[in-house]
Amino acid sequence: MAPDELKIFPLYEGLDDESLKHIALSLPSKVIIPKGTTILKQDAISSDIYFIFDGILDIQVRQGSVNEARTGTVLGEFAILKRGGIRRTATVIASTDVVCVTINVNEFLAMLEKDKDLHIKILENLGIMLEDRCQTMNYNIRNLMY
Repeated sequence: MAPDELKIFPLYEGLDDESLKHIALSLPSKVIIPKGTTILKQDAISSDIYFIFDGILDIQVRQGSVNEARTGTVLGEFAILKRGGIRRTATVIASTDVVCVTINVNEFLAMLEKDKDLHIKILENLGIMLEDRCQTMNYNIRNLMY
């Protein structure tokens, strides 16, 4: 894959061309996941990270849709923090055919450990992503309460 293709992901925000090239060469090939496929199942243990290059996914909690994920979304990113299998917080089903890259978190972290500055930048970006998600959840909860 071309390094520029990675620029759609907030996890890679602000990375230089050399870092993007390193990541692009290290990631597995893209695959197509057919419409209707369950990618993640709530409460299941998994250690995979999914980079969505194209498509729409339905995010469900307790059998109800709560959000959509689209091109540029990273799913399973919490596994980066735990360094291994984590309990999934939602079920994710492909609403369209989805083009993605799936990588095991341990393989992803091994790639990052070769470059300390890259590793730090990815963790910083992950922190920003999680902060944004928490702010959105707080806003949504507040709106439900009033």
